[in-house]
Amino acid sequence: MTTLERACRRVRLLPRHGAIVFTMIAAAALRAVVLVAYRPAFAFPDTVDYLNSASTRRPSSTRPYGYSAFLQVLSLTGSVNAVVIIQHVLGLALVLGGYLLLVHRGVSRLASGGPKVPDGALGFVRLG
Repeated sequence: MTTLERACRRVRLLPRHGAIVFTMIAAAALRAVVLVAYRPAFAFPDTVDYLNSASTRRPSSTRPYGYSAFLQVLSLTGSVNAVVIIQHVLGLALVLGGYLLLVHRGVSRLASGGPKVPDGALGFVRLG
């Protein structure tokens, strides 16, 4: 099978997965708007704790160190926007992964894509 044949085969899959394709495009567009509208990024009360743990390389007594380690690796970019963009991409990847898992488990494609809409579009909103 040539590269062109594989590409055509993938394109034919798009209509079958229209709900998630639409969800992913809409969610990516909404996330792009939020990325541009909120510069440099949202800051929450716990942001300082995570940033301090990342810069000192010492776990906080009240916060898990995993996210601080993630920030430490991303600090190599020197950009807060890189952190935000990667978080948005990871959020979209989780939506797609959830959809693929549900489809693989036998749930209909439409039902699998439906519940993912709030996650994809509003996954960056912190409630509570």
